[in-house]
Amino acid sequence: STLKEPRFRTLTQVDKTLSIGTPLVRVAFEPGVSESDAAAIASRAGASVVAGPSPNNVYTFAFPASEGSEAIDKKVTLLRRHSHVLLAEPVLLENAH
Repeated sequence: STLKEPRFRTLTQVDKTLSIGTPLVRVAFEPGVSESDAAAIASRAGASVVAGPSPNNVYTFAFPASEGSEAIDKKVTLLRRHSHVLLAEPVLLENAH
């Protein structure tokens, strides 16, 4: 028998979005949501798309640095209510103050 290359990729790659320094939210959309739809949803929420789509149609939205955690929480709640959003979660940085 011959050995085959593994069919996976490690998740140890550096996530460049974490160095942006503004509040980030990961948003998973239904498979049929296009990049332009995701960008429009981000814009309506006051954010911009900084990464995505991933193979699972996950995007990273960046919000202005002036947005406080309470405002981000409200926007995450609104994103979660969107009919095409499967999941919306803030990215928590260990060094966030």
